[in-house]
Amino acid sequence: MKTAFIITSALNTRFGVYTPEQRLEQTLATIRSVREKDPDAKVIAVELAGVSPTDEQRKIMEDNLDVYVDLS
Repeated sequence: MKTAFIITSALNTRFGVYTPEQRLEQTLATIRSVREKDPDAKVIAVELAGVSPTDEQRKIMEDNLDVYVDLS
């Protein structure tokens, strides 16, 4: 049985002190960390910000995940 990790994300939120670029890099670092610790795991991210990701952000996320769900 595979392990699944669900990562929540809010790339383009109006709250907090980090820029969308910093948030994206932090999320990618989390994905890399999960893959290093458990290479066989399914990695899923759920986008929850009120503003949808840009096409570029979406592509980067999709390229690094098994499943990307945008609920913004």
